[in-house]
Amino acid sequence: MKPYKVTQSDSLPNILFRECAELIAPLFGPLLRAGFTIPHYPNDWQTNETFVARKPGKPNYQLPGTWRPLVLSSGWGCPSNSVVADITVRGAELHGLLP
Repeated sequence: MKPYKVTQSDSLPNILFRECAELIAPLFGPLLRAGFTIPHYPNDWQTNETFVARKPGKPNYQLPGTWRPLVLSSGWGCPSNSVVADITVRGAELHGLLP
């Protein structure tokens, strides 16, 4: 996706998260941590829209590998999901759950 585009009308452009990461991270971390402590995860962050699109130039669209899932989610949902994924992977590595 282009850096100045947004996925949804209530979302923020990706460039904001890239260019302002040093400013956002110190504020976003405690916000995300508080959400897990309460526990509360905003409904807008939970909602994803998934579309399936054809990969261009494939000869046979009857095969599963010729399609690509496209996921649109809230602007704040993307970084929070990324943080949760990192925490999950680190925990799994720490406990030897990954090959």
